[in-house]
Amino acid sequence: MKKGLIVIGPFVHALDKLSAKCLRYCSKGAIIVGNDGTIERVLDMKQNDDSALLETQWKEYDRITLKPSQIVIPGMIDTHAHAPQYFNCGLGLDMPLLEWLNTYTFPVESKFKDLQIAIRVYTSCVRRSLMNGTTTSVYFGTIHNDATILLAKIIEEIGQRAYVGKVSMDRFAPEYYCEETHQGIDDVRKFMEQMKHFNMVKPILTPRFAVSCSEEMMKGLAEIYNEYNDVPIQSHISENTGEVKLVSELFPSNTSYAEVYDKVGLLNEKTILAHGVYLTDSEIELIKERRSTIAHCPLSNFSLCSGVLNVRKLINRGVKVSMGTDISGGYSSSMFNSIRNTLIATASASTDHIRNETDATEDTVPITIDEAFYIATVGGAEALNIESKVGNFVEGKSFDALIIDVDVKEGSIDSFNDLYSDVFTSVPAHEMEEKKLKENFSRFIFNGDDRNISKVFVQGRDVTLNLRD
Repeated sequence: MKKGLIVIGPFVHALDKLSAKCLRYCSKGAIIVGNDGTIERVLDMKQNDDSALLETQWKEYDRITLKPSQIVIPGMIDTHAHAPQYFNCGLGLDMPLLEWLNTYTFPVESKFKDLQIAIRVYTSCVRRSLMNGTTTSVYFGTIHNDATILLAKIIEEIGQRAYVGKVSMDRFAPEYYCEETHQGIDDVRKFMEQMKHFNMVKPILTPRFAVSCSEEMMKGLAEIYNEYNDVPIQSHISENTGEVKLVSELFPSNTSYAEVYDKVGLLNEKTILAHGVYLTDSEIELIKERRSTIAHCPLSNFSLCSGVLNVRKLINRGVKVSMGTDISGGYSSSMFNSIRNTLIATASASTDHIRNETDATEDTVPITIDEAFYIATVGGAEALNIESKVGNFVEGKSFDALIIDVDVKEGSIDSFNDLYSDVFTSVPAHEMEEKKLKENFSRFIFNGDDRNISKVFVQGRDVTLNLRD
């Protein structure tokens, strides 16, 4: 982007503090982006008509003026996705977790030593993720260094912001897809050095989960974390009751699953743990104290019959929460599907007290659409400790954004915007545009898909054409 860019039109984003009403709707606005992709100014021209500034201070900038049916929203941040498993999306979802891993996941991931397979699957995976509006993604790769570096190259070429992890696992996996402990640790060190050459793609330490990692391997990864103290960590926790039981048998000296990670030095403010469905109260407190994040993956939790996470309880306890698609345990690459299923999951959890014939509490309140959208954007940024860079439209942050259109002929939304003045006759004219904006946004969240995403921006750069080569 040689010049700067001005996007003129309505926008919606979450503010910097999670609450039941944390979305800000601006029906007449402008976002000014510098040539480095950083937001220079955010204007609400309904409150202060600064349109004259656009003709003077930024007159040389390129412009995009939105149609009445279009809205600008922040890009989604997917904090848990298995890139090689994209091959298996929609498959094997009639199996519990551990059986599913051995039947579908490990056999496919083992083939990624063949870089031709890796190129095909990873290119499709990253394109599909961006097409669905994910501008930042956190990926598990495989145990293969070359293939995981290839994934990073593909991501950077296509234009997504991402964190990529070479998977570490030295036990409880098939012999054909398992590492020798010391070699696996050495490979991670090599991977960390190789990743220094990337710009938008960063490394993330990736012990698969405690079941498949020996204590020695996890301690080795903790040493690498201490050497590269700005590197995040990703893993899994308490996804399935069988998994939780197995962890307790494998680590009998630890009082909980969370303590396993804590004792080896892998639980801290840069740790993202997927699922957390069966966390105990003491584990929740420990995760809060360490300022770690739980990545909520509702599609996978439902699809593999793992359980339902009570997101409200985690929020009330002060635990950071983000969101993930968890492809391919989750069958969709769309974070908007994850938002919908997060709302369904919390609605389900909110009725547990009825089935159990107990009283309602503050933990039985379902989360709102505002909170779900926050978790999918700002929450993801907070999980990665990049909330000063992305997540919403604030001056100084990067312009990672989507232009959505609720009136696409081939889409699945009927907005009826032309009927509003006839249907809502008592709504004052000055309030009608904001009403349309709020309701178009809600229609998109619940019914929209990639057909409604007109443009995708990462660091101010329109990457849409990269998705249709």
